[in-house]
Amino acid sequence: MNSEIGDVMKLFRKAYGLTQNEVANRLGISINSYSNIEKGRCDLYTSRIELIATLFRIKPHQIILLAEELKNHKDLSIIKKSISYILAPKNIDTKASP
Repeated sequence: MNSEIGDVMKLFRKAYGLTQNEVANRLGISINSYSNIEKGRCDLYTSRIELIATLFRIKPHQIILLAEELKNHKDLSIIKKSISYILAPKNIDTKASP
């Protein structure tokens, strides 16, 4: 599932308009290491997923769930829509009663 996790991370990175180099610098790793993550060429530890999730302002489980969805359905368009929804600003009407 490393490949799918890498694909999801790539989609989040692109959604934020960041380059691999920018993400690698923010994570404190080499561009080569980050590139290998996106290509699914390395094992990802929980701590690394948590660090990347924090950078993208999401929960680690969201990366895992989207990767599982991608593995099961192989449809990037569904994942892209989910990412757009996750990253969309949420407007909360503070005047509405519960």
